[in-house]
Amino acid sequence: MLCGRCGEKNASIHVIEVGSGGPRSLHLCSSCAAEIGLMVGIDADKLEESLRALIGEEPPPEAEQPAFESCPDCGFSLSGEEGSPALFGCEKDFVLFRFPIQSLLHRRHGGKAHKGKRPASDGSAARKQQALRALEKRLEEAVRAENFELAAEIRDRIRELT
Repeated sequence: MLCGRCGEKNASIHVIEVGSGGPRSLHLCSSCAAEIGLMVGIDADKLEESLRALIGEEPPPEAEQPAFESCPDCGFSLSGEEGSPALFGCEKDFVLFRFPIQSLLHRRHGGKAHKGKRPASDGSAARKQQALRALEKRLEEAVRAENFELAAEIRDRIRELT
């Protein structure tokens, strides 16, 4: 596929721009991508910066810097080599380095909340919810039929389950 801008070289960069008019595909050669500000072979931070500039979005405020270079209790430091396993030394590390850690997790994983698989439950919560719905339905029917003694019993059973 040829570059959509110059029409001469093969397109090696494919960008999908999502705007109010819907998604739009850009197929660019590396020269044209560099001319419009898309950089090739850069790290994730620089790529994010370029994409924010392309769509006109302001970068988020910088995360607060930790007050300490290393933990006074265990000596843990964030200045380890990139890619090396980072194991915290003590429970204070989570508090001392929370902002840089949150920033790192957000950059690497796209957010702070877990969005992956969850353990399968044994189904007891679903059965309890189903029983509650059935009791609530019976309660409504008892009230509608003006059978208030039965309604009171059902109400008490609902309270036991919740």
